[in-house]
Amino acid sequence: MADDEEVVLDGLARVLDAAPDVQVVGRAASGRQALSLAVVLSPDVLVVDLRMRDMGGLAVARRLRDTGRTLPRVLAVTSYADRALLVDAWAAGVRGVLIKTSAPSDLQYAVQKVAAGGVVLDSVLAADMLDHLAARLRDPIAEEFERRWEQLTEQEKRAMIGASQGLTNLAIAQRLGVAEGTVKSHVSRALGKLRMRNRAHVAAVFNRVRQTHAMAGAHDPGPVSVSAPVCEVRHSFRAT
Repeated sequence: MADDEEVVLDGLARVLDAAPDVQVVGRAASGRQALSLAVVLSPDVLVVDLRMRDMGGLAVARRLRDTGRTLPRVLAVTSYADRALLVDAWAAGVRGVLIKTSAPSDLQYAVQKVAAGGVVLDSVLAADMLDHLAARLRDPIAEEFERRWEQLTEQEKRAMIGASQGLTNLAIAQRLGVAEGTVKSHVSRALGKLRMRNRAHVAAVFNRVRQTHAMAGAHDPGPVSVSAPVCEVRHSFRAT
């Protein structure tokens, strides 16, 4: 393990030495020393600070990768990491990134997970990266549909859900407990607000939205929100 701050290095070493099935076989106070020890000791995992004065963990991982030898798996610890650094770390062969303020048990778990061939990413960093990817992958048509959908009344939303499922006005009226003429009015007004041609157009866009955003209650007669998240991000280290 490598960190150019002695206090941090001591603390990390004590945490890992206390873990079952984990043994700290070498300690380095610099990136260059970490490279030398990694070659001599052939550890299963190299725990390295991403930012050190002489050579950061990213450069260490790249040097190890470029040797072409059987390498230790790299777990990086850092005080802060942005998205670009995470991408660079992955490309360099880093298979775990952990914030230094994480609980001792998280560090122990991360070392064991990486040693077993797994990938570990701190939950805060993972949530930020997923938010970034979601923003880049959003469908502009689905996004525009969501904005217009929020302009509909609850009854218009219910009517349009039925229409998107291929139900007739009579079937929707029976579902909602209103007159058939009322449903016809709801559908007509909703089509105008959504700027859509007909029911088939609505159904096609609904299907497109469902591919990227879970539409809560889309098969139920109750109100829906097409902007409901696909999943809940659980801020638990082990959930990542």
